[in-house]
Amino acid sequence: MANDNGSYWKGYLGYPSIAFLFKIGLLEFRPNLANLLKGIHWKDINQKFKNDFGKTLTYIETFLDPKYKKSLADYVKIVDEKISALDLGLLGTKTTPPEGY
Repeated sequence: MANDNGSYWKGYLGYPSIAFLFKIGLLEFRPNLANLLKGIHWKDINQKFKNDFGKTLTYIETFLDPKYKKSLADYVKIVDEKISALDLGLLGTKTTPPEGY
């Protein structure tokens, strides 16, 4: 069970859980692609676009070198498909997320 806002309030697999799946090797971590996203203030940008993650992604892509956009998009698709194939479910009782930023 994860208690990040996305997992708790919206019911999707949030960033902390995805990071855990990378850490334990269930998802392939590609440092070269991760470095493209390093230093981005995701929460601030998501809030700017009222948590419309499609708009956030479009905004972020404007700052990426065009030669990496396709590689990143292909990788995100692979990760998404692998997460779906894991068919994860909830474990335990939901715990309210911490407050603050």
